[in-house]
Amino acid sequence: MNIRLIAATAALSLVPLLPAGMVIAQPHGGHDHTPVSTPALGTPAVTEDLAEGEIRRIDASTGRVTIRHGVIKSLDMPPMTMVFHAAEPGLLSGLKVGDKVRFAAEQQQGKFIVTRIVSMP
Repeated sequence: MNIRLIAATAALSLVPLLPAGMVIAQPHGGHDHTPVSTPALGTPAVTEDLAEGEIRRIDASTGRVTIRHGVIKSLDMPPMTMVFHAAEPGLLSGLKVGDKVRFAAEQQQGKFIVTRIVSMP
């Protein structure tokens, strides 16, 4: 019998004894073996940086909201008060002036758009 075949058979016979998710390394080439960090179970792969702010004005008819906010890292923007457009019409429903919120914003075609907004307890 071939020594590689014996080694492979022996290694595969141990697979049921390995903890779930553990993988046996097999010889192969042609690609990078640099470790890649993976998120913990139940954690989204991409975390969204939410800015904090306070609702100062809501104009549901135009889909605009004025927010006094802290730093918005994703936009490299310092704290200030400004008007944002809602990405979707229903995004502002349930919010009221004075609510403390966390939100995500981006710049699209020269406008600042709120893409996600949630009230803070």
